[in-house]
Amino acid sequence: MQGELSFLIELQKHDNIIDDLREKADAITPLIQKKNQQLEALKSDLKNAKDALSQHTLRKKQLEADAEAQEKLVQKHNSELNSLKSNDAYKAMLGEIQAAKAAVVKIEDEILSVMEAVEVDNRRYKELETKFKSDETAVKSEIQQLESQRNAVLSDVKKKEEERAAYAATVPPALLGQYEAIREKRGSLAIVPMINNSCGGCHLGLTQAKMNEIRKAKTLMVCDSCSRILYLPVAEAVPATPAVPAN
Repeated sequence: MQGELSFLIELQKHDNIIDDLREKADAITPLIQKKNQQLEALKSDLKNAKDALSQHTLRKKQLEADAEAQEKLVQKHNSELNSLKSNDAYKAMLGEIQAAKAAVVKIEDEILSVMEAVEVDNRRYKELETKFKSDETAVKSEIQQLESQRNAVLSDVKKKEEERAAYAATVPPALLGQYEAIREKRGSLAIVPMINNSCGGCHLGLTQAKMNEIRKAKTLMVCDSCSRILYLPVAEAVPATPAVPAN
């Protein structure tokens, strides 16, 4: 029975290494996601700055067109003044001319304000464009490094899984099935040491009778609470030697 325990202890070592590697790879994933989000934020800031510049530039053109239209209206009304025959019509036309001139002044004031906004937007866009080119290169490099790290870890996982499969093939099927069932149910540890007269998994106190059986190691003993297999810890657990096929 000590041989079976040694088989399981060694098998669990393989699984623990694989679990640690997978956890390491999983820990890198959110770091990559964060860097990608940082990159998207840089792109978004640059796009927003460009959109603001485009909107103000378009507004400036619209205002310039409106001012030109009002100036043409003034010219048109001025040319029509001499053709008017009534005093009332003449006064009305003068009123329209003054209104158009006032509109031009108002539009030109707004154009000046928009031109200032265009200048500010253009300066900000160029600053963000320069920052984006610099930061994009750095962030992409960091993403590449993180992805390389994750791929290296995943490559180690694959290698360790192959080693684990080779070792598992040497474990008696019934014993392997019991181990796999406990591991699936409890997650991670399926076999744990007895520590301070308690289960090393769930920490339930063990009866004297069960402790005696664990020390004898004549049969597999499981915890009454968590169903994990229990064993007596030693300074160094000696792994079971895989069976060598007969020639």
